[in-house]
Amino acid sequence: AADGNVTEYQMTRVIPGSVGTFAIANGWTFLPGGILMQWGTNTSASGSTITFPVAYTSAVFGIQCTIAQNTTNRHFVYTRSNTLTNFVTTQLDSGGSGETNTFFWTAIGI
Repeated sequence: AADGNVTEYQMTRVIPGSVGTFAIANGWTFLPGGILMQWGTNTSASGSTITFPVAYTSAVFGIQCTIAQNTTNRHFVYTRSNTLTNFVTTQLDSGGSGETNTFFWTAIGI
């Protein structure tokens, strides 16, 4: 636009498919102000690297993980490192041992 504001039309011309839908298991979308939100589901062992569908360009503000199913009690999942392209999870049982879980994740950044 002439006033310097980027419109949704301009953004999708630069990055095809930049306005996604939440109806898919793994995806991403741009929010107003150029914020990039991404989400996914993953089944992996503790210490696994999860790659973002789209790399962030400047910063990852936060990553949130939630275990999808807990058939017994007290399982934990958290991130222990992240870059602009991926993050590493730690997944533990109630005794502190590493394990494999299915979990949902969301990330937000620019």
